[in-house]
Amino acid sequence: GVFVHKMIVRDYAASMGAVRILQEDLDSIQEPDEAEEDGKKENEELDLDTTSVKPAPKARPQGYFANLTYSIFMDDTDVTVGNGMGRFCSGVLLDPTTLFIKDKLLETNSFVRRNSNEDDFWSHDYTTATLPSVRAMIGTFPFTNGFISALLHQYKVWPAMMKLAQERNIEGPIVIITRCDIDKSMCTHYIPLEQGVAFLMGYIDSATYAKSIPPINYLDIDLPGIEKVKSMFGFGSNSDDGSSDDGEL
Repeated sequence: GVFVHKMIVRDYAASMGAVRILQEDLDSIQEPDEAEEDGKKENEELDLDTTSVKPAPKARPQGYFANLTYSIFMDDTDVTVGNGMGRFCSGVLLDPTTLFIKDKLLETNSFVRRNSNEDDFWSHDYTTATLPSVRAMIGTFPFTNGFISALLHQYKVWPAMMKLAQERNIEGPIVIITRCDIDKSMCTHYIPLEQGVAFLMGYIDSATYAKSIPPINYLDIDLPGIEKVKSMFGFGSNSDDGSSDDGEL
């Protein structure tokens, strides 16, 4: 199907929050009313004036499209991608009956951002990719839609699935695709058994990506009180003799 998504680079634990924000865009979408369109055509043929008639908007429960939302985690757990720089795509997988959602989401790319921070979910544009239908390994695990639950999936469930996939000698990159059902408090995880490259959607593989990430110099992190700690241990001192400032934490 067509996967309309946002590509995000953050710690994988942020993926559930990204899906919750994605749901806000989905909840604002109005489904085309085919009956209304058919009625307009009939009225035009009969030359009837219906300008004063405004049908009530279709009611839709919140989270109506939740079963369409997926996250694709693109980096192999055997490859060290540190510094919270994991790549994942959160979006909706559409078939011909829901394809109208694609244009609605792409339209939001031109809207004024609700938050202009570079790393914020809203700062990323929606884009599309076509994903193939393939055989997949499937695993399920309970979740609470919270941070601890996200960590359990990331550090317990996914490595176990990845190990099993490796034992089955799956060729190509191993990606994990996740869909979580809030009502059932259950996440379903998929690992494609074939065409793994297609699920990278044109992005580079994990090993190549990991080499492109610059190391973080933790001594350059600017946090309250960190300068005093650095100077006490002789790091980053402005004095020529390397002496540290006196002070208390």
